[in-house]
Amino acid sequence: MVSDARGEARAELVSNLCVQRFVSSPNAAQLLVDLKKESSWDRDTFVKEGGWAQIPGLKEQVSDANQLCANKLAGMDEVPARAASPATSVSPEANQEG
Repeated sequence: MVSDARGEARAELVSNLCVQRFVSSPNAAQLLVDLKKESSWDRDTFVKEGGWAQIPGLKEQVSDANQLCANKLAGMDEVPARAASPATSVSPEANQEG
């Protein structure tokens, strides 16, 4: 059971990274359209060929990560909007009353 849980957790983690990489692609909206055109049993191949679930440094692909990623992406109505820019921090001096 521990081994199964570990494998499922790895697949879930990699699939979340995969989704993030996919939606961060400059042409993500078109890629999502293309993914949805694929049959449900070919979507994992689409993801694998795109390389979004490939983690540098790992010798092997994480089992089931491509399929999990493809399922999550196929369930999206649209690509989420990206943040315009990271929040800027305010220096402590700016918060002091003078």
